[in-house]
Amino acid sequence: MNKSVYLLLFDTLSTIGSGVFTFTCSFYILQQTGSGVIFGVYLAM
Repeated sequence: MNKSVYLLLFDTLSTIGSGVFTFTCSFYILQQTGSGVIFGVYLAM
């Protein structure tokens, strides 16, 4: 395959992984604090 295809695939997967990680961290904060405001602020960052 072409190197640019690999790079595009890696970029897409890393973006998805980063979004999942951010949501997981913010959901953990919500579970620990019980505050929807902190959850929303963290997601907005």
